[in-house]
Amino acid sequence: MEKSKKERMNDILVKLEDVKNSQEALIVKIATIQIELLELPDNELEKAVGEAHSNATSNTEKIKNAIEKYQVAINSLE
Repeated sequence: MEKSKKERMNDILVKLEDVKNSQEALIVKIATIQIELLELPDNELEKAVGEAHSNATSNTEKIKNAIEKYQVAINSLE
C-alpha cells in the first residue's frame, strides 16, 4: 500500500532528525579534538578544526530551522 503524503513527509522528518543528531555528534567529536590540541598544539590543525566546528554548528542550526518549518508544513496537513 502506498504511503500518504503526510507519512512520506514524516519519513523525511525522521531523516532530517537523524542528520541533526549526526551533526551534533560531530560537534562533540570536534570539541574533543580541540581540547586534545590544547596539550599538543598544532596551529594549522587548530585552525582547520575550528573552521570545521564553526561549519558544523552552522549546519546544525540550518537543519534545526528546516525541521521546525517542515514540522509546521506537516501539521498544516491535519
